[in-house]
Amino acid sequence: MEYLLLFIIILVFYIIFLKINKNVKLLKQDIKNLNNKIDEILNLVKEKNVSNISEKTSKFENLIPLEIKEKKLNLSQADISTPTKPLIDDKKKDIPKYENSPILKQKVKRKKSSFDLEKILGENILSKIGITTLILGIAYFVKYAIDRNWIGEKGRVGIGIIIGLIIIGIAHKLRKKYLYFSGLLAGGGISVLYITVTIAFREYQLFSQNMAFIILIAITVGAVFLSIYYNHKIIAIFSILGGFASPLLVSSDNGNYSTLFSYILILNTGMLILAYKKKWIVVSVLSYIFTYLFYISWIVLSYTIKERNGAVIFGLLFFIQFYVLVLIEYFKIRTINFFQVFIILSNNFLLYIVLFSLFEPAMQSLITIFMAVINCIPILLLIKIKEQKTLFFRLLIGIVISFISLTIPVKFNGEAITMFWGVEAVLLIWLFRKTQIEIFKYSFLLLQLLTLFALSIDYYKAYILSIEKLPIIINSIFITGILVIGYLCISLFILKKVKNTSITIFQINICNICQLRMCLGGILLLLLFIIPFSELTYQICQYYFNNYGLYLIQGVYIYLFILIYILVKKYQLKKGFYYFFLILSVIYSIVYLRGIVFTYIENKTSDFLNSVYILHILTIPAFIILQNYLFKNSIFKNRDIIYWIIFSISILALSFEIDNIVLLFYSKKVLENVHTIVYSLIWGIIALLMIIIGIKQKKLIFRKISMFLFILIIFKLYLYDVWKMPQTGKIISFVLLGIILLTTSFLYQKLKVLVNSEKEEIKDEKNNLH
Repeated sequence: MEYLLLFIIILVFYIIFLKINKNVKLLKQDIKNLNNKIDEILNLVKEKNVSNISEKTSKFENLIPLEIKEKKLNLSQADISTPTKPLIDDKKKDIPKYENSPILKQKVKRKKSSFDLEKILGENILSKIGITTLILGIAYFVKYAIDRNWIGEKGRVGIGIIIGLIIIGIAHKLRKKYLYFSGLLAGGGISVLYITVTIAFREYQLFSQNMAFIILIAITVGAVFLSIYYNHKIIAIFSILGGFASPLLVSSDNGNYSTLFSYILILNTGMLILAYKKKWIVVSVLSYIFTYLFYISWIVLSYTIKERNGAVIFGLLFFIQFYVLVLIEYFKIRTINFFQVFIILSNNFLLYIVLFSLFEPAMQSLITIFMAVINCIPILLLIKIKEQKTLFFRLLIGIVISFISLTIPVKFNGEAITMFWGVEAVLLIWLFRKTQIEIFKYSFLLLQLLTLFALSIDYYKAYILSIEKLPIIINSIFITGILVIGYLCISLFILKKVKNTSITIFQINICNICQLRMCLGGILLLLLFIIPFSELTYQICQYYFNNYGLYLIQGVYIYLFILIYILVKKYQLKKGFYYFFLILSVIYSIVYLRGIVFTYIENKTSDFLNSVYILHILTIPAFIILQNYLFKNSIFKNRDIIYWIIFSISILALSFEIDNIVLLFYSKKVLENVHTIVYSLIWGIIALLMIIIGIKQKKLIFRKISMFLFILIIFKLYLYDVWKMPQTGKIISFVLLGIILLTTSFLYQKLKVLVNSEKEEIKDEKNNLH
């Protein structure tokens, strides 16, 4: 009974879907016919000759309402007599052109937008939501039946398999008219089969592990055949997801890694052949990602030294498998694409990292040479077929040079490698300037990236992982950072004398020399900030164990650095810096100054008052100059926005600074009165001053801000302050705030004429614009 009910429900949904689809098609046809008629009318309006218009309008007699026809028939002969003046003046015969009419523009625009939205919703999003909803609905139905013990364990598995097959059958029925939808539907059916078999094995133990694994493989093979039969990529994606999920679905704690990786090798072989034949790159990418995800996860989580030989063998097999895939694709099309570059680079990187971690340090140089030798094999093939000038050849040469350059440095510690690469990068850019050989330019870029990467690793090891206490400034990691800054300065000096040629990678124009200088200049600025900042943070952590104090001293460094940078650049900064400085201003007001308040509350000691608190005063000039820069160099089209931002930031900063001053001379208990009484009074005085300035200078935005601040004060006073402040505080606050509000009202009344006239002028300007 339950099976029949379920089948009827699915059938009803299918019939409803076909009916709706038919109605949608009819509606589209009607809209198309109406659009054709509208286009004909518009073409008729464009005609300049009035007589031609009257002749052509006879074709559209059926569009004239019945009432108009009747009035036309009832006219008397006198009414249709020849007029004494011509109806149309010869000087004004030209009919205005309507093709630029806003109405027509709106119509065309809306039509295009409607079509695109319909395509996205109808063909993509709704179909995915539909299949998800269907699977969830079936799951809820089955759960409902299980909860009431209507269905036994075998029956539950049988229902899941039947439902999966029914969904695939419906997809097969719809494949001709609705290819994309049928692909998703078939993928949903395959997912149901995977889930059903997994539940049968894990929850009900209806199958042994080997039998469950064989069934899942059979489902994967069937999904692959479906993807070939339908010629549909989405089914192949479902099959590869299911294929890689199968070992996880039936796994146990005592898994055999050799069996797992052998299965993945076989699965990859089939999937890669499918991807190669059908040109489905996404299948190859998914195979690659999941393969290394399984392999690296096993290395990290389960690998033991006894399994090193197996780890090396399978790592090499995976490496060769995907390297061969790239070579076959390249030799087929003789061009290189992003996917091939991604596989080549990441494949080399992952294998090198794995081998590097599996063997002792004494073997690391041999591993590096081995990686260079492996990459020489395809280079020899390219030389044999005389393709030395191709981008693929240059890529492989760059990889070999990189591994050769790593051979000697890997014997040294991290800082020595970084300094070696930095010197080599300077040497290569100098050679490029002298010889103009392209390989030197690209090798310089590669080594520059390696230098920065190695420096980041060194800093992470020295400042975060290391337990040894480093001396102040005179330590290897800080000196290495300073030397890298020096290398970058020398490179930038040499690049200034290089012609502004373009830098292309795989026939894609990445940038030119001028843009490269700008990029390296940005990196140099970042290093100038990070290297002293890291040393300062490390040494403070060694000698000052309070986190709050650390954060505040870091803030002093950050804002002083910004102050010096703005003064050196003399406000001539790029647009991107504006957003960065804007964010820093917000952080200063909301996070930094507020943090000082809490730091003082937690650490009220003389040491704190004499160091951290006094140091934070150095940031105030930086904050003021920062606000001045934001105001003078506003990038907002609407100037009012920057007024609102600077006003909000400044009010917050002033309020927290008042807290700091009060804490310096009084106690924490006074803060509550400050928040309820002093804040309201200070804000009210500021609002009053802004009203006066706004009226005198005819600044409407000042008056808007002041009114907003008054509203905020009133809400704060009645909703919060009145419940917290003592009786005396209530009297003071209400009286003074009342005076301020009355003064403001008086000023508005006194200068009402001026304000109203200004509003009228603004209104007239807006009307003129419209």
